Amino acid sequence: MTLVNSKTQSLPDISVFIIARDDGKTIEKTLKQAKRFARELIVIDYGSEDNTLSIAEKYADKIYKKQWLGIYRMKNFALTLCTYPWVMHLCADEVIRDSLIDEMKDKFGKQLAKGKLGFRFPRRFHVGNTFVRWAGFYPDHQLRIFKKNIAHFRGNSMDESVEIWDVKKERYLSNSSKVYTFTNAIDYYPFKTIKDMENYYYFNAEVGFKKISKFQAVVGSCGTFIEKFIFRFGFLSGGLGFKICKILAMRVWKQYKRASDPSRNYVKLQEGRL
Repeated sequence: MTLVNSKTQSLPDISVFIIARDDGKTIEKTLKQAKRFARELIVIDYGSEDNTLSIAEKYADKIYKKQWLGIYRMKNFALTLCTYPWVMHLCADEVIRDSLIDEMKDKFGKQLAKGKLGFRFPRRFHVGNTFVRWAGFYPDHQLRIFKKNIAHFRGNSMDESVEIWDVKKERYLSNSSKVYTFTNAIDYYPFKTIKDMENYYYFNAEVGFKKISKFQAVVGSCGTFIEKFIFRFGFLSGGLGFKICKILAMRVWKQYKRASDPSRNYVKLQEGRL
């Protein structure tokens, strides 16, 4: 196995894949940082109409165009494209911090020697360029590095997670004993403005809803706001924290409203066509 060395620091060969569509505003920073340590950098594009592909051509070793399959199927497809035994996946709006790259080089080999099968790190959620620490958004640990031959994604149309197979115990890992957590974080820039966040979460309430009662909707909305704003210290983020907690609470109410509307077609909403 080829190692990328920096004095006594080392990383194994890692394939990094990114699934993108119309991410021209964020993907260059993502690719530029990933290129610093990735042995192989792969971009899978599912229909970009902006400059995403032209940016990817400057950094990626491989670029594939693929029809959308759903998030976890797309990631399982991406795994088949990776050449090297260790794989990392990034979103097109996530940026690896310099401090995390340094920590990876310092700690990766040491943790491999201890039998770790996966690696995760904190994620710093931003609205625009503002880091949102409170309301449950941090540390938001993400399992992102694992061996290709023991990993598999599962999920639904809206969400996914990765499972790691423990060969010795012949079962998927049920705890984090074989997963190492880095101290340094990645930066996550999903929304340029608070309005973008509102639009995304309210749309999510449509396509990912389950039917709930009006009582559940009221209790859920109020409970969500109290939990996020008070018990998870959203108030420490000031006015932005209040707006974010309000969006999270209103999503529960909109979930009820959409589920109660007989004119909405559930199947089409799940497919995101309405």
